[in-house]
Amino acid sequence: MPAAPPDLAAPAPLIIERDCPCIGCRYNLRTSPLDARCPECAKPVLETLRGHADRLAGADRRWLRAITNGIIWLILAYIVPVLFLVAPIPNEPLTTWMTVNCQSLVIVLTPAIFAIVACWRIGTPRPRRERDGDDQPITCWLLRLTAIAWIVPLPFIAGRFFDQRWSYPRFQVHQQQVLELIAWTGLPATFLMFRRLKYVARHIPSPLLLHQCNVIGSQLPLATLIVATMSHGWGDRTPIAFMYVMDSPFPGAGMPWLIVTRLSDLDWLQWNQLQVNAEFILAAWAVLCTLGAFALAVQFLIALIAVRRVDADLPADCRRLLLAVENPQ
Repeated sequence: MPAAPPDLAAPAPLIIERDCPCIGCRYNLRTSPLDARCPECAKPVLETLRGHADRLAGADRRWLRAITNGIIWLILAYIVPVLFLVAPIPNEPLTTWMTVNCQSLVIVLTPAIFAIVACWRIGTPRPRRERDGDDQPITCWLLRLTAIAWIVPLPFIAGRFFDQRWSYPRFQVHQQQVLELIAWTGLPATFLMFRRLKYVARHIPSPLLLHQCNVIGSQLPLATLIVATMSHGWGDRTPIAFMYVMDSPFPGAGMPWLIVTRLSDLDWLQWNQLQVNAEFILAAWAVLCTLGAFALAVQFLIALIAVRRVDADLPADCRRLLLAVENPQ
């Protein structure tokens, strides 16, 4: 039987022309056809390609830098309050306007600003060409908006800082309620922050980081809310700038000052002498959640640095092969 003309011959199957470890057993699939299976674990080659294509190693370098920088800002938001355990407390004015009270406000406000910057950077959407069905664009912008909203009440209350006789300007009741509501936007921002971190963990991929995000992301906002309301109540907080910053949950970070204020109040060195005390348990729970969130941020930083150092060409090559399969010439 005569052979088919060259222009009618079946096209040669696409093969993997580079080192590509199977996502199931790490077997090198180089030279394997795309419609084959791994000879070791029988996992489809296309499944391996999709797994590598989704990884952050091949993501846009600027987007990866934005997420990494956001994690660094988040770490700083947790570190700054701890530093002031040993730092000297301001006891004299620096200038006529930089009074002791203003210096104190700057100190407590610094980690809040770091947390807001962290939310903004981690809320950076992926480039349009890399977006998939799990990119969470709504989460990104809600995270940014709730983070910025937290700082809105400060201009209304910072002018009479530390004056115990002063209360909010004589707004209408509903306007005061709006300020109170905005003061708690740090809680939804924290939920959104951990939702975004889970997205990053899934695409590293890191099941360990994903599990920690699920645990801490569900506990930290709740612990922050309970301890804040237990200490001051929803409408009974002293309406001054210093107490606003101390008592309002920071966007994405919870209440880092709990590490300082609560940790110093707990008698951690005498566990055998402690009685069952609800307030102690709640405070300890909030402090541990805050410390856990800090440890998680450090782990994310290490993981993202590792991602940026691995072979970034493999995910891009896998995406090209998948595109060739989906759109054959």
